[in-house]
Amino acid sequence: MSYNGPLGPLLSLVLSVTLALVGWWSRQRLGPAPASLSSIQIGVFALSALLLVYGSVGVLSVWIEGRTLRAHRATEGLGPLLVGVVLSLAIAVLAAFLVRANLARLRGAPVGPRTEGAILGGIFLACAAVVAVYRKYFMPEQVVVEDKDTEVPW
Repeated sequence: MSYNGPLGPLLSLVLSVTLALVGWWSRQRLGPAPASLSSIQIGVFALSALLLVYGSVGVLSVWIEGRTLRAHRATEGLGPLLVGVVLSLAIAVLAAFLVRANLARLRGAPVGPRTEGAILGGIFLACAAVVAVYRKYFMPEQVVVEDKDTEVPW
């Protein structure tokens, strides 16, 4: 068994807020807001965002799973997991293509609705495949039991 404590995530949340405030304060201290951030300010805000994500995931893990983690062996092979990863990467690539098509349209390039429809269709089909793989290999079996009511005349 492993201990899933909230101390690390809470400390990272506090550090994240502190770093964000320090970055904001250093930006305000420079006088009128400059047009761009310095590289150190960008790094401070990026680290703050990273710690915010880590802390949020950690606190949610403690809330959902509790403080005691129990190890168990996966019953499925690596195949379904790899299929899920590949499909998720395909969704990310298709989303990038969709963003690129929208930016091209904003620049005045002709982007047809069929192109966007094909990209969105691919995203939705990949999402459906991810859900299907998840339900097939990672959800426990569900049993549907129907009551037989013999008092009904039909």
